[in-house]
Amino acid sequence: MLGMRDDTGMLLSICRKRHNTTARAHNPGVNTNTPRRFERQSAIGEQTLGKLFDRLPPHSVEAEMSLLGSMLLDPQVIPDVLPIVSRAEQFYKEAHAAIFSAIIDTYDKHHSGDLVQIVEYLRQRDKLELVGGAEYLVELAEAVPSAINAPHYARIVADRARLRRLIEAAGTILYDAYHCGQEADTAKDVIDQAEMAIFDIAQEEQIGEPERLKELLQQQIELIEQAEGRGISGIATGFDDLDKMLSGLQPGEMIIIAARPSMGKTALALNLAEQVAFGGRTPWSASKGAKPVPVGIFSLEMARGSLAQRLLSARSGIDTHKLRTGALTMDEWQKLSDAAAELYEAPIYIDDTPGMTVLNLRARARRMVAKHGVRCIFVDYLQLLTAPGAARESRQIEVSTISRQIKA
Repeated sequence: MLGMRDDTGMLLSICRKRHNTTARAHNPGVNTNTPRRFERQSAIGEQTLGKLFDRLPPHSVEAEMSLLGSMLLDPQVIPDVLPIVSRAEQFYKEAHAAIFSAIIDTYDKHHSGDLVQIVEYLRQRDKLELVGGAEYLVELAEAVPSAINAPHYARIVADRARLRRLIEAAGTILYDAYHCGQEADTAKDVIDQAEMAIFDIAQEEQIGEPERLKELLQQQIELIEQAEGRGISGIATGFDDLDKMLSGLQPGEMIIIAARPSMGKTALALNLAEQVAFGGRTPWSASKGAKPVPVGIFSLEMARGSLAQRLLSARSGIDTHKLRTGALTMDEWQKLSDAAAELYEAPIYIDDTPGMTVLNLRARARRMVAKHGVRCIFVDYLQLLTAPGAARESRQIEVSTISRQIKA
């Protein structure tokens, strides 16, 4: 991490040079007689950016020293520290990173943090002089009066490390943006990689804490009370056998419908979405079901108009070919009108944006939830999503990454 400052400074120099030469020499659309006010604003902007890149990256040497001192003083705090700071790379000083690795490896091997063992560990790897010798380790241990604040120090170290990663990602994004080609696909790749880099940093903060059985039992009792008289605890689908097996669609669950091509996966998903939106009611049992449930559908393959037509066909019982050709009898027109009137009230929201990344999907889903109160989301279909960071390895790894990120 120490080399990041120099790389970022070099990046700024490259970007400035590229910006100046491109704007004045290679871009015929740029007027070289720029008004002085614009030139002054541009110069001020570059000076401000330069000052930002010339600063040291965020860090807290004192917090790093206090954390290491707490771990040396009382190794029993190490299990509390590891969920927050788990990698040596999170330390700003190289010496502190080496000490952290020595403490963790010694604790993992001997279940202790004996100072003699840590010194020997560093000596065997020719790192004892790098960290300042055994005297510096003693100084760290004596610098803190108590190890009780170790998690607090760990959070400071983790936060500074996350900010440094963010600056590094921003520098990479800036460099890639200046050096990408003119093709639309190249620009899209740069944006996707930028989204993935920021997403990975954001995911680091999601640490699950153990929850006491008392709270979990209370949640389950509340779910059972809600299910009383309904027979299911989740969202009704209108398919009685499915509702009996799953007890409805449960919050936080991800269910995958899998089958060979042209077996009716999209048709089943649309039927589920329609009946969930009507609270579990079907066209032949209108009296059943709870209140309507807002549903979101992300269709990465079919256009929203095609989906609406399929919903009309399923609700009215009229063949889609007749709907396309308009060859309907008076009877069928009446059925179509009734079906359209029913679907008009359904809280179904369809997004057919093609080529979405998982990050785009999550952002749009959050918007749906915030704006329309959506409680159930359908994606048709999973393999058409992309995860730029995992796409370089293999399609199997990419699909696995997509599944994990959707569930996250």
